[in-house]
Order: sequence, then C-alpha cells, then structure tokens
Amino acid sequence: MKTEQRKLTSCRLKHNGHVHKIFYISIGFWLILGVECFIGGFHHVLTIKSGGSVTIPCHYDEKNPPQKKYWFSEIDQSKIYTNTSEENLSVIDHPDQSLFTVTMRNLQNKHTGDYSCVVETDGLSTITYELHLRVQPAPDVSVVSSSVSGHEGDNVSVQCFYSFGYKYELKQWCRYKDESCYTVGRTDTSQNSSVQISDDVGRRSFTVLMTGLRLSDSGWYFCSVGEAMNPVQLTVEVPKEKSPDVSVVSSSVSGHEGGNVSVQCFYSSGYKYKLKQWCRYKDQSCYTMTDTSQNPSVQISDDGRSSFTVLMTGLRLSDSGWFISCTGVIQ
Repeated sequence: MKTEQRKLTSCRLKHNGHVHKIFYISIGFWLILGVECFIGGFHHVLTIKSGGSVTIPCHYDEKNPPQKKYWFSEIDQSKIYTNTSEENLSVIDHPDQSLFTVTMRNLQNKHTGDYSCVVETDGLSTITYELHLRVQPAPDVSVVSSSVSGHEGDNVSVQCFYSFGYKYELKQWCRYKDESCYTVGRTDTSQNSSVQISDDVGRRSFTVLMTGLRLSDSGWYFCSVGEAMNPVQLTVEVPKEKSPDVSVVSSSVSGHEGGNVSVQCFYSSGYKYKLKQWCRYKDQSCYTMTDTSQNPSVQISDDGRSSFTVLMTGLRLSDSGWFISCTGVIQ
C-alpha cells in the first residue's frame, strides 16, 4: 500500500471557477490572481462501509481561534462552514474543545474522494487535516464502536478489524490532536496509564487496552493499519459517588415531652422489599411496621418506593438517646 504525503505548503489557484494547485509562485503573483494558501499535514485514508456514517474531528489552535472553519470537498469544490446541518452532513463547532466535527451519513461510492478541514485567520486559509475517504462494501479498517467511555482510573478496550491485505501492515493506535501513535506492545503514557496493543492475525483484528485512564485521555483517536484508519471517540468521566443504601435527612432530631417527632428514612431500590425497623442503640430493641404492640406510640409507614417514616408520639424524657434510624434487614 502506498502512503501519500502532501507538501506542508500548497496553494490553490482560482481561475474560471476552478481551483488548481500550484507551488513556489511569488507572493506578488498570488495577490494578482487571488490565491488561497493552505498549510497541511499527512494524508490519511479513511475507510467506511457503504451506507454507513462517520464523524471526523477537526482541531484548531485554542490560543488563537480562527474566524472561520469549514469542511472542503475536492470532489465538488464545496465549502461547508461550521454550524451547518443537512440531511446527510453536519459540521458543528465545539469551541470548548477547540475543534469542529464533521458527520457524514449514508455514505455511497460517489462520496469517495479527498477532503480537508480548513480554518481561516486574518484572510489566510490553513488546512489543519486532510484525508482521502474511501467508501467500501467491506472497509479495510473498521471498529466495533466509534464511541467508547470509561471512568477515571479504570480501563477501556477498543477492537479494530482489518482486511486480509493489511495482515502484515503496521498496527497503531493514534491520537488525532497530535498524531502521537502507539504500536503493538506496551507503551507508558504516564505514571498511571498505559496503552497495550495485541494483534490477533488469525482473526484479522487487534485490540487496544488503555489502563489507568485519566481525564486528559478523553479525545479522538484512530485505529491505523498501514495508511488506512478509522476514528474512535474516547470519553473519560469522573466516577459517580455511590449513594448510601440507607440515609436520613438529618442525623439529629428533637421534641418536647408529650409532643411528637418524625424521622424520614430513604433507601435504595435494592431495599424495597426488606423489613423496615426503628431500633434503639442502647438495648437493640426494634420496632417494625408489622408489630407496634411493644410500643403503640412508635408508628412506621412505608411509601413503597424509596422512603419510610417513623412517628414517635407522646414523647417521654426517657425516649432521649441514640437510635438506629432506617435499618434494612432481610424479611
């Protein structure tokens, strides 16, 4: 497979409605003819199944955001600017992430061709990313899912498939933003996270395992086999704190002698059908919903969803003390 690498600087000449590439022409000549200058990088081949969809990230400088951003098609010379949504094409800006995404849907053979992510700053157009899109009945490189997620400190794996012709090509897991790549084996990415890639030639797939995830690992990556690739978005989230199985609004309540007091107790769904009790720490004496004969002044009512309420009436000074409020035991 031959990998095409374009020159870092190229220009497109506008003439009679057409755009042509030219190189090494003087600045004065550019100004006369009206030339758009682009600065680009490596040329990638993105393989997508016929009828399928793909989302492509286009990064730009977060310190100097461009005035305009667009998706350029070499096929029809069209420019689709950000925040445009059509039936099968969306170009959406995400300034908080310093990138815009291009989503192409219902891809057909006619969509095969060259595309570019372009930004404009002070009249200068810059190619930040360019690729060749190849629509195939069976893509050379594909992924099980184009979006994966995991929690900080945990692990996540991505399985990438490749066709027979790519069996002996270099397998890599690369980050879009800086095109840093990890190959088969283990590569430390920090003290707490690592990337491990294992190739299963027999099944024509390789698996990427990222361990010890960090929030900064969030972003766009691509499975790469030779020059062919396929994008994957990784989202790393902070683990949610587990809600307690049993809780109360307040751990301290008070009342007057002869008066009443109530305590509302909340429980998780796993405790819905378990016995609800109100117990005293001192002697572990308990009151339940089904037996109030021990003390008719203690009543327990369960709403059957997520809480039950303890009502103590006719309070006495001797009722003061610590209680096990809201305990759940198997009935």
